Amino acid sequence: MTSMFDIYHPYAALLNAGRQAEAIDDAILLLQIMRGANRKLYDSSAKGTPFYVLGAAAAACHDYQSAAFYFDAAVSEDLAHYPERNDTPALLFMRLVHTNPNQRAHVLVNTAANKLQAVIDSYNARDNHQPLTFDELRARFLDKTIRDSNPHRRTMVTALISFILEWDHRARLIELATIASHEIFFMHLFKGCLLFETLLKESSASRARGGSIETVLKRLKVELGLSKANLRLGNTTLEALASSLTPNQNIRDVVVTTGQVRNMLGHNLVWPAASLDIKSYNLIADAIASACIHAISKLYI
Repeated sequence: MTSMFDIYHPYAALLNAGRQAEAIDDAILLLQIMRGANRKLYDSSAKGTPFYVLGAAAAACHDYQSAAFYFDAAVSEDLAHYPERNDTPALLFMRLVHTNPNQRAHVLVNTAANKLQAVIDSYNARDNHQPLTFDELRARFLDKTIRDSNPHRRTMVTALISFILEWDHRARLIELATIASHEIFFMHLFKGCLLFETLLKESSASRARGGSIETVLKRLKVELGLSKANLRLGNTTLEALASSLTPNQNIRDVVVTTGQVRNMLGHNLVWPAASLDIKSYNLIADAIASACIHAISKLYI
């Protein structure tokens, strides 16, 4: 049966015309009207189409966090109404299947998949660990988490995707106004750190969800292949951290770096950032990304 949301969709025409903000407002308004008019019908109707269009429109506005939310909402609808399918446009996005062109957000998926592949390549270039392939990451983490019995765990997938998508856009801005607020850069890096901590705590190897990130790291040293490493985070500053990073640092160093950044930005956003140029920003983001990939590689099997 065709959903009422597939019969009436002028928001798609607005998006095609490049009027993304209007497309977002139109789709949200339609959802609000339908929900207010008949909550039972709203809840039972497939709403994947408007949520998917909202995701595409938000991404076009570089609002990748909202985009990931909308795409995940579309996935929720698809899993409820088409549970046997794995190839709806929303699922293709969340699974980062860029080889299938049958999706409005194909360019976006391709961008995200290419960036994630670059992150995996960076991780694989580091020391002494089993390389991870994109297909393994999809099968062991994306696919399993998307269909987990606890749907809230999909937040790990949306956080990974939005972190990857935001990265290059944030890096383009960082040197345009060096004395302006650095909140958007710090929050992007903090998201990656919080994702790493969440991956540790939500893994089947974790015996408890509580504790500081240093405590959790020490608890999972063996599983992370870092049993002989010193994982004490200590205190540092953003300037000192930015100046100390080099490409292809070992896994122990990227894990410690991620923990240090998490503790710095988790307590204070006011850091002098004169040295946070595009090179150092990319090095910090790359270290955090490699720490996340390492957690997936070792703990999500």
